Amino acid sequence: GGTLAFSPIDGYLYIGMGDGGSGGDPQNRAQNPLTLLGKMLRIDVGGLSGYAVPPDNPFAGNPAYLPEIWALGVRNPFRWSFDAATGDLWIADVGQNNWEEIDFQPAASTGGENYGWRLMEGTHCYDPPGGCDDGDPALVYPIHEYDHDAGCSVTGGTVYRGAALPELAGHYFFADFCSARIWTLRYDGVAVSELTDRTEELAPGGGLAIGSIAAIAADGLGELCIVDRGSGVNGEIYRILRNPASVDEAGADGGGVSGRGAEGPGDGDANGSANIGALSPALRIADLRPNPFSGAVQATIHAERPGMLQMKIFDAAGRERAGFPAVRAERGATPFHWDGRDAGGRLLPSGVYYLSATIEGEAAGRSVQLIR
Repeated sequence: GGTLAFSPIDGYLYIGMGDGGSGGDPQNRAQNPLTLLGKMLRIDVGGLSGYAVPPDNPFAGNPAYLPEIWALGVRNPFRWSFDAATGDLWIADVGQNNWEEIDFQPAASTGGENYGWRLMEGTHCYDPPGGCDDGDPALVYPIHEYDHDAGCSVTGGTVYRGAALPELAGHYFFADFCSARIWTLRYDGVAVSELTDRTEELAPGGGLAIGSIAAIAADGLGELCIVDRGSGVNGEIYRILRNPASVDEAGADGGGVSGRGAEGPGDGDANGSANIGALSPALRIADLRPNPFSGAVQATIHAERPGMLQMKIFDAAGRERAGFPAVRAERGATPFHWDGRDAGGRLLPSGVYYLSATIEGEAAGRSVQLIR
């Protein structure tokens, strides 16, 4: 386990719990309803007590189960995430010896799913080695699995909902920690499609290499970053973006898989995190001043190609606070002005905000501090 996240649908805190280790779950904790291990949990931390069980949890009031349990039968949900657009839950469950799996729970679920461990590893019997499901309709099979020829420890990612790569909207990104392979797939609630190996496409080049992938996560604008541990002391953060050189070669729309890449650590960035300026050299936000500001802030948007320019303001939690009508921008510089107000004209409080610019599939962002 290790991931905690708030649902974009109900606002409750979800927690992924591993089975406690020892190999093969010898105590069968993942199927034991009286332990929190090997489960997905759901709690309410928004009340006065700071900890409560939501009354609509699937086993609330059932003395045979701990009330925090939302779903059972996971081995090690090392990385899992909510789809920011739909609220669907994607769980990458690390396998034991042979199979890695991706589980899916639709946003409309009322909980109580049993994803099968230790009865099953992926769609295959584990303990017992045969007849494990016995036709049990309560067991929920993964939507995707792969064997250890492709890796040995799945690293879950997230569904892409950014603006920089619109052709990948709705694609789920995931990877393998051991092999450093990266894939995407789509799922329509019935079948998986467009399973694609993106490893070579996302190789950063320049003498850099992605290895021991620990996470694939989205920033406040939905753009994705790949986090690797390296050898454990030299980990890096890479941003997934469109490769402008490939766009020029393939045509204005980027022309398929050659149109993307991963950008590595910026010059002089001692901690190895990626430069968080423009997501693409084809669009950037410059001349941001004053910063911090108290009355109004100005910036210049530089675009390499003309198109409809859309500006938005997000707060530190990733919530959109202000949007501006799209305007036609020609190639070159376009001025921008923001007076620190939200979409309703109300003054926003002090804090860090994020300016987002998008034009013709390109995206850029800059942070700015508002002081009242």
